Amino acid sequence: MFLMWAVKNIVLLVLISFECENFFITLKNTQIVLLMSQVKECSVEERLVYKSLLRACRASSEAMSACGVVSVDAKLPLRLLSVLVTYTIVLLQFAFL
Repeated sequence: MFLMWAVKNIVLLVLISFECENFFITLKNTQIVLLMSQVKECSVEERLVYKSLLRACRASSEAMSACGVVSVDAKLPLRLLSVLVTYTIVLLQFAFL
């Protein structure tokens, strides 16, 4: 039962991490498109819309974090796995000394 609970939580963590990473990739691509569209000759209203969208993208481009402790990105599952393996090895060394 505990194993199923742990696997479910790990799968959810991986899915959330990858979705956050996809969100930030899309946000970065949106910023690039907005910057490229500002270069083109356009009306004043369109330029104001582009600038306000770009400002909104820049304001929300900070990495998501879990309670301000760790950033939630695609590397998070690997970091947690490395911590888990490290502590498991240390505990096994203490058990067999």
